[in-house]
Amino acid sequence: MKRMMALLCFALMLAGCSQGGVTSTDVSQTQDTTSRPEWAQTQQTVVGDTTVETVVTSGMDLTFSSTPDKQEEGSQPSMPIQSPALSLPATITKGGSYRLQGDYTDASLTVNAPGQIVELICDGIRLQNKSGPAVLVQEAERVDLVVKNGTTNEFSDGAQYAITQSGTAVDAALFSKADLQITGDGTLSVKGNYKHGIVSKDQLIIEKTSLRVSANGAGVEGKDCVKVNGGALNVTAASDGIRATNLTETNQGFVYIKGGNHTITAGNDGIQAQSLLQIEQATCKILAGGGSGKPLPATGSYKGMKAGLDIRLQQADLQIDAADDGIHSDGTVTVTDGRCVISSGQDGVQAATDIAVSGANGELTVKKSLEGLEGRNLVLAGGRIQVTATKNGLNAKGALTCSDVYVAVSAPCAFDYKTQGMLSRTTLLAAGDEFKDPMTCQNQGVFCQSVGSQNSGNSVIVQSGNQTVAQFAPTVAFTYVYVTTPSMQAGQSYTLQAGSTTQTVQAQ
Repeated sequence: MKRMMALLCFALMLAGCSQGGVTSTDVSQTQDTTSRPEWAQTQQTVVGDTTVETVVTSGMDLTFSSTPDKQEEGSQPSMPIQSPALSLPATITKGGSYRLQGDYTDASLTVNAPGQIVELICDGIRLQNKSGPAVLVQEAERVDLVVKNGTTNEFSDGAQYAITQSGTAVDAALFSKADLQITGDGTLSVKGNYKHGIVSKDQLIIEKTSLRVSANGAGVEGKDCVKVNGGALNVTAASDGIRATNLTETNQGFVYIKGGNHTITAGNDGIQAQSLLQIEQATCKILAGGGSGKPLPATGSYKGMKAGLDIRLQQADLQIDAADDGIHSDGTVTVTDGRCVISSGQDGVQAATDIAVSGANGELTVKKSLEGLEGRNLVLAGGRIQVTATKNGLNAKGALTCSDVYVAVSAPCAFDYKTQGMLSRTTLLAAGDEFKDPMTCQNQGVFCQSVGSQNSGNSVIVQSGNQTVAQFAPTVAFTYVYVTTPSMQAGQSYTLQAGSTTQTVQAQ
């Protein structure tokens, strides 16, 4: 049976969020202006008790393969580790394997092998080009950069140069106009002294490599996509950390990270995808725009993660500290299991459509934000969610639904929704100064109670006799608490302690 809180309880409260001093932020006013492309079809996905809308990604290549593509006879790469190293500077015009070794302070390698697959074996190479890219791929079917196990390798470019190839500005230490795949168990450092670190004008794949990139522009860029499979990627960039830029071609412009341990420090966005951004079973630490303690500039984008379509996080371990939004999507954000800790100068998680959190073992913590979670519909269906915000904690432009989840919210306006607030089998502990409307609680009791002026950190304890029903320590100053758990029963009295204040309340 559905039970709503008695209106008398809310008569004691301040006016609703949309009427008081704390106002809701309209998603349409804060989201990026990027619109979904015509080819982006959507599908319905059930999360908990609710259906959400996501983008169909069946056409995107979210796979990894070390098997070379079919190629012309005689171009099959081999592994001539014992063969003489290529003398630099050099231009490769035929497919095959080439070993790179030695220390070069002013040289370069160019690949111009149309239709061929070229394998470059990094076997202790230190290559610096003072007047252009260290490695420039003009034409090839694909270039495989193999970092030999146990070796340390480095590519760097000059601080000043101007090169154009067929109308394309060449502006990275490792620059490719063909598909580029970086593999191997060794270590590779790339320094972009001019602008960018690594750029591929097609797809960029990084597999199982220890890769360190520093750049005065973007760190890692793939036009069609950036795919990272395992390894350790460490990026320090003055602009974006990792980005995919193609939105005009169907099923391109995505970033896909699976596994590995990665650190990204970016002057602008940590990870930016023009279409889909998906992270699975990976550990990522992201610092964007100097972090949540830095003032947000009037121009530019300084988000931890940003995507033009959807963001999907599956069993990922993420730490995000961003001057702007921690996670920002022009579509849907879905979080399944894993652990995500966010400190944000603006919104913790913002989506133009839905935010869906599921998985019994997941943890989503917004430690610092202006708005905690903000989207069209908020669907919270599993795990533990903890939110601290200076305005709205949970802000749904449509419906707010909770099922089988633990939620603790500390914010002046703890939760706000426009069409429906529904919860079942849920613990919701909220502390603040105002609430818009009560939630509809299915088969569990609930109360909202004035507790006087309480400081941040003052414990809230709810007991039934000698049994503790709920306990939490709000992370903002508060005057009201809202408590419901699956074990609470309507009509039953409970002892509520907030700080040094104790009173008896009755669940509705």
